[in-house]
Amino acid sequence: MTEIRFEVGMTCGGCSSAVERILNKVDGVTNVETNVAEKSVVVEVDDEVKPEDLLEKLNKWSEASGIRQIGVSPDEMRNQVFLFQFLEGLLTILRYFAL
Repeated sequence: MTEIRFEVGMTCGGCSSAVERILNKVDGVTNVETNVAEKSVVVEVDDEVKPEDLLEKLNKWSEASGIRQIGVSPDEMRNQVFLFQFLEGLLTILRYFAL
């Protein structure tokens, strides 16, 4: 299980509900928590879900709704990408020795 944090320019409960609804439809998402005051979204996902996939869904919604502030802090994205690459490497090693 991985936790991903996004900064989203939500301004009301309607935006918050829309973000939750959109992200909960993504396969592998287990929980979504939004905070309008902090303009943040915390998403718990299975390990195979990539932050980029979630960003793509949010960006499609933001273009339709006019909200432009969506992103992940550079440090958070770097950590998520590192973890994903590490897990991919570990799976490769495990597959190699399982044969």
